Amino acid sequence: MKRSCAVLLGFCLLPVAAADAQSQWHTYQSPDYGFSVRYPSTFKSLSLHPVAQNQEFSMIPICDTTAVACIERPGIRNLQAAGVSVNILRDNKTADACYKSDEQVGPFKPITVHGMNFRTAEFGDAATGHSATGNLYRIFHNDVCFEIVVATAWVDVWTVEDEGPRIGAQTIKRISGELNAILHTFTFTGPVADGPSWSVFYDGGCGSRFEYPSAATVIQTIPWENEAYRTNKISCSEHFIDHGRDYTVAVKSNLADPQIHDVAGSRSAGTHIRKDAWLQSNGYPTISSGQQISATDSVTEYRAGAYYYFVSETDVTILSVAGADHQPLSPANDPVFAHLLRSFQE
Repeated sequence: MKRSCAVLLGFCLLPVAAADAQSQWHTYQSPDYGFSVRYPSTFKSLSLHPVAQNQEFSMIPICDTTAVACIERPGIRNLQAAGVSVNILRDNKTADACYKSDEQVGPFKPITVHGMNFRTAEFGDAATGHSATGNLYRIFHNDVCFEIVVATAWVDVWTVEDEGPRIGAQTIKRISGELNAILHTFTFTGPVADGPSWSVFYDGGCGSRFEYPSAATVIQTIPWENEAYRTNKISCSEHFIDHGRDYTVAVKSNLADPQIHDVAGSRSAGTHIRKDAWLQSNGYPTISSGQQISATDSVTEYRAGAYYYFVSETDVTILSVAGADHQPLSPANDPVFAHLLRSFQE
């Protein structure tokens, strides 16, 4: 679906904001992928599980599972969200593959962004009265396909009687200018530490998405089954072996904890009664015994002994590495585990 820039935000190249207007902007920098991008305070940087975070803004997410950086702001009225994401397309391992169009995207045309030679194409998506539109900007850099997506998400079913007036032309122009200005701050700042020798595995059943060495093979030891959702068993699990080490990603679903509130009525932090009981019964250290690493509104990361947990309201995802004797090993100073972990954090 293609829209002209006169209809929605459209992303015609508008004049970039003056330098003094950007002096108070924030900077997101990725040492792993060697780039930085700047953004105004009205936007939010989503660096941990951006897909889960930006669902609160829009029915169709601005950033998808390939995002390693997501800069987004809530929308206004029929504009649900607007943002800029930086994606790594691991499956596009050549320049030809990086710039190839398909049914949803293309054709690509040359364009210069911040002095760099990108190729750009329009895209669109729609579902149940909602749509997302925008432009893709791709560049094959250090043998890695980078994609910058400048996008907006809209509510197509909108009436003045029920919801108020639609977003006005001046507001569209202002947000479009902000998105264009963010795009033009993107720059490469160093080498791509996580280079081209990685592939992506995605398990639609449990929703796991992670990167693994291209020379390895991911094996699903426990495929997703609805029955496991209602039992005490692991819901799904996959692993790969690299240089004699066995890396495992396991998910247990349907472990919602009781709603425990403090005197003020807020839910108390660190209440993982049911999850801890399940982990302990299966030989894992508890969440409560671990250290919190990071948190968003939907996912919290913990380290407990040799394990890393990503904990949502109902699920626990367990990352671990073991030796040839199947005993868990410390992931410290393990570059493959560090990369696996980063691919979950993104």
